[in-house]
Amino acid sequence: MTKSWGTRIPMPMRRFKLPDLMDYELKISQDQESSMEELQERDRQIAASISFDEKTDQRSRLLIQWLDKIRSREKQDWPGPIYTHLYKYILVVSAIVACVLGSSSTRLLLSYNGTTPINVIPILGFFVIFQTAMLTIGLGFRSITRLRGASAQSSIHQGAYPGLVGAVMLYLERVVKRKIRRSPSWRTLDQSLSRVHQLYCNIEAMLSLQALLFFSLLFNISALVTMICTGVFYDLAFSWSTSLHMASGEFHQFIQVLGSPFAWLIPEAVPSESTVLASQFIRLEDRYSYQGSIPNLDRQTYHQTWWLFLCVSVCFYSVLPRFVLLIVLRLRMSRELSKLSFDDYASETLFKRLKGFHQGWSNDDQRPISLQDKNTETFSPQTTMVFNEKDYYLVFWRDVPSDEVDLKSSLAQPSLNIVKSYHANGTATDLDIISHDLKSLVTSHRTALLILCDSWELPGEAIQKLINRLRDEGLESLPILFYPIQWSKEDPSGEEPEERRLWKTSIADLKDPYVGLFSLGE
Repeated sequence: MTKSWGTRIPMPMRRFKLPDLMDYELKISQDQESSMEELQERDRQIAASISFDEKTDQRSRLLIQWLDKIRSREKQDWPGPIYTHLYKYILVVSAIVACVLGSSSTRLLLSYNGTTPINVIPILGFFVIFQTAMLTIGLGFRSITRLRGASAQSSIHQGAYPGLVGAVMLYLERVVKRKIRRSPSWRTLDQSLSRVHQLYCNIEAMLSLQALLFFSLLFNISALVTMICTGVFYDLAFSWSTSLHMASGEFHQFIQVLGSPFAWLIPEAVPSESTVLASQFIRLEDRYSYQGSIPNLDRQTYHQTWWLFLCVSVCFYSVLPRFVLLIVLRLRMSRELSKLSFDDYASETLFKRLKGFHQGWSNDDQRPISLQDKNTETFSPQTTMVFNEKDYYLVFWRDVPSDEVDLKSSLAQPSLNIVKSYHANGTATDLDIISHDLKSLVTSHRTALLILCDSWELPGEAIQKLINRLRDEGLESLPILFYPIQWSKEDPSGEEPEERRLWKTSIADLKDPYVGLFSLGE
């Protein structure tokens, strides 16, 4: 047995981005049409020129280096750069539209004909109250969605395009899908983009939210700049008036509440009680409500105070929160990209092939024992037979290829009772919800966890975290059963399909006597 350690070339550590994921999934889909001999020969050459330390490096480091080598070897129209240019084009168009709308709306609200002063209430209502309410509702809706356990994918399709807009978007999506299916050259791209949407829907949602925040931020920045320039280059007069019965003292209290967050920093930006009293305007009578003189206060002074208050309010309530959220979103997106586990079936196969070549096995007859070569132990069905009534907590893992309603109906047998179901993407929130639900169910009656997943997705890092979480929280004997959907058809020769052997091996590698495969015949 000989080893030929590959040349270790130091590579700068970088992370996957969504364009990289698109290129990666496209190549994974293309590899499904190639023979195993071609893939082994190609990956053997690539593995000899990349650097990877199994003890310290993440799986993504090996895969991103592999992708870079593939892109340098194969010249084709990769979807990643196309997506990057399209996303930048959308951001540029959004920036132009946001700046035009922000400046125009501010000019409209600050229109002054020289007789009737500008009413500050519509400006505060639009830039402070309305935008703060919209931001709060958006964050609250997302928080409630996460607490209820809805997946990011369902929140995008159901929340972003409601009603008539949703129907139009679904119709356009079906039209595009039909055109793609008619073109064989686009089927691989369609398959890869579907995998991107299934596996990385959280990152897609963050990118959509980033574009929305970018538009909103530029809208408010352009409004703030327009407001500052208008006050500097033009002589403006401000007042406040409303049809509601509101005394100047009540309106001053409202202004004090709005100005309290920045009053300690810029105290002169908050109008005083005398300023509020002197600036109340009665439009029907075309006069100010207070006709007397106020010591140490002239008209020009409180006009400047109102202008400064409006500028600071727009900056604090409209610009600053969106700027902070955009930074937080970028950091969180970077964190999500760094935590990608690549534990689906195709990535698992590629990683094990690259790692085997990288560790230097040059003789195919003497390669390390792979998953399909191991002697596996089938899961003993006695674990599920101890239930007098088979109560199952059903988990739809990531994007299950079958319809949930059909699956529930097919599993609803007299001997099998589904007490609760949940759709999980493998996030930390999903683990919390599943753990909480199972602990509450196990205390009342015996329950097993049944995970429905795609047959190409072997138990990976996310599943291992879930199992460890349940065992650490006292559910040591909780049966955890996997039900891979859409098995390959039985071979006419009677040989068991490879994916079944891989699944049995993966289950055995978990070394947990209460983890196994599920079948309707149990």
